[in-house]
Amino acid sequence: LSPIALGLLAAVVFVSTYFSYVRYNLYVAHNYLLADTSKKNLLVDDYVLTYEQVKKDLAGIYTLSGIGRPSEHLKAMYAMNEGNDELALKHLDKAIAQAPNHYESMMLKAIIYNQRIVNRDSAIYWASIGFKKYPSEPNNYKILLKSYAEKKDTINYMNTIEQKITRNPKLVDEWVRKIQRTQSYYSDKERTLAVIHEALEIHPEDPKILSLQDKLGAVGRKDDLRKWYADALAFMEERENEKAKIEFLKILDVMPSNIAALVNLGILEIRMKQYEEAVDHLSKVIDSGQFNDGRPEYNRGLAYSRMGKADKAAQDWQISKKRGFNLAQKLSKKQLGEE
Repeated sequence: LSPIALGLLAAVVFVSTYFSYVRYNLYVAHNYLLADTSKKNLLVDDYVLTYEQVKKDLAGIYTLSGIGRPSEHLKAMYAMNEGNDELALKHLDKAIAQAPNHYESMMLKAIIYNQRIVNRDSAIYWASIGFKKYPSEPNNYKILLKSYAEKKDTINYMNTIEQKITRNPKLVDEWVRKIQRTQSYYSDKERTLAVIHEALEIHPEDPKILSLQDKLGAVGRKDDLRKWYADALAFMEERENEKAKIEFLKILDVMPSNIAALVNLGILEIRMKQYEEAVDHLSKVIDSGQFNDGRPEYNRGLAYSRMGKADKAAQDWQISKKRGFNLAQKLSKKQLGEE
């Protein structure tokens, strides 16, 4: 090769090596800063490095890390950590310009406007962008709900919950939120019941939703419920089983998951030889997890036994015995399936 060609090759190698070195240093700096900031709340916890140190470490021609995070975003985090929100916003604006799809920078702006420089319209604007792109990120969702609540914007508040549930119908707590907000905002029993029924189609056995259904059903009916329960127990005492069952069913019509009514109804149905109905009602009690004394398991075991299902009876009776229910202690080894 000629001296000129060798010189050009050397120059290319030098420039390539230099840029690789600069890129490597940026990669190292980003990883070190991630280690400093990870698992820390930038609004509460202190970072080891200072904003000025970070600004110096991230100086250079490259603006993005290997994973696409802008250096300006990290500078903003350190500025926020030191309480300089105005400076953080300037860095975040640069970060968004460099990486328009980097949702974290938008989320940080929403956090600042939500908690530091309180501006509800700005908080909603930036949180909405992130919420649309990354609905699983909880911060944007919480910011939107808080902002709409403070602005008393009921329509957008409820729409935001609806969007969240539509994307993930399995979120029981969001269904609960929707039910409670529907009740408090609209004071409309039928409208609230419609939401409860919608939730129960997806979560038919969820105790939180069932409890809300019971509470709503009991509104204005406390005197009726007390009377029906007292009458049912009196009829049971007098062995007027059909009349007792009618009173318990009145309670369940208003409060479908009323545990006391379900337990007593199950026991009553065993007495009436209505074993399948007894199993159904006692299973609801057991699934609720509200009884730990072994009583419902003992009685469901009794129903199974009289249906000729010895194995299922034994399983329930074993649980009842472990939980200390007195009648289960008297069962034979054969009844418990131990021989």
